Amino acid sequence: MKRFQTSWASLLLLTLTVLLMGGLPAQAQDPEVFYCSIKKPRCRTEADTFALQDLRDLYVFVTWPGLRGKHVQVVEFILPNGHLYERKETAFKLRRKKRQKGQPFVTESRGVPTVITVLPVAGTFITQHGLSGTWTVRVFLDGELVQLSQFTLTPDSAP
Repeated sequence: MKRFQTSWASLLLLTLTVLLMGGLPAQAQDPEVFYCSIKKPRCRTEADTFALQDLRDLYVFVTWPGLRGKHVQVVEFILPNGHLYERKETAFKLRRKKRQKGQPFVTESRGVPTVITVLPVAGTFITQHGLSGTWTVRVFLDGELVQLSQFTLTPDSAP
């Protein structure tokens, strides 16, 4: 019987600790990735094709529904030939039921916390070498691959 009581005591202590720390370890729902040519989450569309000649920067928005606490997001940009072009890491903290202030790369899209990553395009190796084609984006959260997405850069104006 003492073993059972110890288990209950341990469970109670763990529950109280979790509640005092702000909840259970964050388990987000599946993130969504969307792309825009402007740094405004209101541009949220299904667009995934952009013309190199018209694009200054590509903004990659990753939504994190149900996530809170401190995390590290890594976005990897994979060239059409399969090689890594760039890896960008963003440490962020999401607060429960509060606007995300003091973090210029954290915003909200449709009420969901969203982290913005910028891929400079104009005047970079991308435009200088015409790196058009379908790129892959790998999104990691705290070291775990959580999402794959793709976008296409075209050499001419997008349809």
